[in-house]
Amino acid sequence: MSKLFYDSQTPIYRNSDKTRTITLDNSNNQLIITNTNIPKTIIINSEEFSNGIQTLPYTQMYAKINAVDACVYPAPNATTLQVQDTILLTNSGVTGPTGQIKMGASTFDISSSQNIVIDPSTNLVVDGTLDMSLNNITRVNTIEALTSLTITDSNYNAVLLSNELNISDDVGETSSLTNAELNIQDASGNSSVLNKTSLTIGDGVISTILNNNKLQFNNATISPFIECNSSNQLWLENGNTYPIILNSSNSQITIGDVSNNGNFTKIAVDDTTRKTELNSVDILSDCNIVGSSYTLPINFTNKFNGSYTLNNSNSWEMVASNTIKIPLGLYTQTNGFNIWKMDFAINCVNMTVQYDKAYAMYIEIRDVNGSGNDYQGWLFNQTTPYTTWKNPSTYNNTSNTSENYVYTDYYEFSGATGSPLEIRLFRYGDNPMSCNFSWLLTLSKTNLV
Repeated sequence: MSKLFYDSQTPIYRNSDKTRTITLDNSNNQLIITNTNIPKTIIINSEEFSNGIQTLPYTQMYAKINAVDACVYPAPNATTLQVQDTILLTNSGVTGPTGQIKMGASTFDISSSQNIVIDPSTNLVVDGTLDMSLNNITRVNTIEALTSLTITDSNYNAVLLSNELNISDDVGETSSLTNAELNIQDASGNSSVLNKTSLTIGDGVISTILNNNKLQFNNATISPFIECNSSNQLWLENGNTYPIILNSSNSQITIGDVSNNGNFTKIAVDDTTRKTELNSVDILSDCNIVGSSYTLPINFTNKFNGSYTLNNSNSWEMVASNTIKIPLGLYTQTNGFNIWKMDFAINCVNMTVQYDKAYAMYIEIRDVNGSGNDYQGWLFNQTTPYTTWKNPSTYNNTSNTSENYVYTDYYEFSGATGSPLEIRLFRYGDNPMSCNFSWLLTLSKTNLV
């Protein structure tokens, strides 16, 4: 049988009525079949292709003809696209007016030995599920209308949704990332959450919370038990038997008005000298009695000696005075703790008169050293003074004509305005008298019960 060869011509095959044609276009490298009513079959190298059923696996077709032609070839109806090598998708090799690859509800499955490279100018649009188990994705420019992207191995699973990334392992630990929150959760459901306003770290019972207002630690029974908040408050609370420890070995802890900018109230613990300093308006103890608070005693003693003379008989006269410096805050107390007990003892020697039957005296205390408020004792004052009369002492071994007087009282310093205090001794008698004296006066905070 003879063969026909055509040089630079376009062969056309027609049926008898010339209604169907097969044209081999040498110029455009195209094979054109004009019949639209019957299936078309093409056989290349003994392998059959048709527009109804693709009998040649796509991987074999890709190996037999070049990649561009394979992409141009109409997409098959198979549900799985298997690739043994790298897929390079560029605008120049993708059908469609905008250079996009479109897939229906099929699964796009690539084995773990493959790489997929998508040119930055290409958009990958998937209507169904894009399932990839692969070594790497070199670059993806945009993914539009993506239902999910799942990457798995034997122990881990990663799922990328349109608004969320979920990572999990085979024991139930998960991580979830959205545009507003990162949530890390263990197998028991305990989670730590980071969002744009706060960070919460916890196991469902014990937690740490950090946000723009506070740092808070919560335990199993107390919420919060440690908190530093936006009001510059440090809150420590312990409902268990464990101690709250502030360790300052070989250093100092100072609490309160540290810089002395306000009321100067503070507590300082100095480990180097083993000393605790209390500078407080109210130093209280509840004595383990719920609802009751008592001030702790603090004592100030004034030691003074000199001489005095009672010049006028039958009239009150201030015969001696001295000052005692007590911090103002200690006798301008809050919550009514303004009561001070006074213990007074005076020893008089070289007295010109020992036997005055009208002997009387009292102590008046004035604040701001002579120019402020006067405070008289509750027990002994000008109306009810300390009075005594006794047989004169005849002791003369080391001193002569000596008499001593001791009494106690209490004072309430409400409204006191400053320090030092002035101790003023008032004296009364039938006879003028002079003497030498020494006194001890002690003021102690006390509780009236």
